[in-house]
Amino acid sequence: MKTVLLLGLVYTHALLAQSGDEMPVPGEWLHDGRLMVSEFNFSINSLEARWLYRRLPDVRGHSATQFAAEVSGESYLLIVLEEGGRMDAQQTKSFVEGMQRSLPQGWKAGDVLMEPTNTPVPDSIKFRATLHVPGDETVYNYGYVVSGKRIFMLLIYSRASMEPPEFTRFASSFNLLTPSAQELPFVFSQDAIRLISDVTGLLMGFGAFAAVSDWKYMKKGGVKATKVDRKRFLIAMCLAAVVVVVSGFQTGIRAIPAFTILAISFLIAFWELDRWRIRRSHPLPSLTNVTPPPV
Repeated sequence: MKTVLLLGLVYTHALLAQSGDEMPVPGEWLHDGRLMVSEFNFSINSLEARWLYRRLPDVRGHSATQFAAEVSGESYLLIVLEEGGRMDAQQTKSFVEGMQRSLPQGWKAGDVLMEPTNTPVPDSIKFRATLHVPGDETVYNYGYVVSGKRIFMLLIYSRASMEPPEFTRFASSFNLLTPSAQELPFVFSQDAIRLISDVTGLLMGFGAFAAVSDWKYMKKGGVKATKVDRKRFLIAMCLAAVVVVVSGFQTGIRAIPAFTILAISFLIAFWELDRWRIRRSHPLPSLTNVTPPPV
């Protein structure tokens, strides 16, 4: 939610920012028909246009930079927000609310259509926003959002009700100079945290109860774990370690502690379940069946 509201505020700042404070981009940012800014980790078709850039007002303590070029009477914008986050098509309502809270009096945000897309990079969001401005005029804003450690917004404002194909080609030319630097660290959702906590608690509770029962069983002379049992448990430990490491590489190193705790709880439950099987197979002799010693 926080990311979406920030995005809405940046969107509005870009729309309303006063001209006059733009600066031409440095010549070293232009290479072979592309605008390449290593500081912000992106490259895009320069369209052989004159590019200007400026700092937008900070949004809740996060800096934002706008790049703009005039092409055939249309303003092409690229906004970089120094605030990481993820955004998906389900957050449309929040996006609209963020815009409506920051539009000037008399302006109204209309429909915002959003959908996932692989343009310009996988897991991007494509949108079309309608703005109703004073004088019964309607302006359409087409854009693409790239989420990650930075949020990139590619925008164009147009009176056309369909996205201009030139802008689509422009957006498709965007790429990250170092894709890995854009990746967000893995963070469990609150639902996932609750699920892991509940599952771990249940497994550890079962393991503790079963361990006490097994201790009493062996104290009374029950069958102890064999070498085969310990070997089987060691194999399970190795498999669990492999799963934890692979999961950590796929989701991020910060997830490894949570996966480790979950794996340990599963191993304890696995061991105690196997011990329960042994107790069922080798019950303690009943006192009623014991032959009394001769008198």
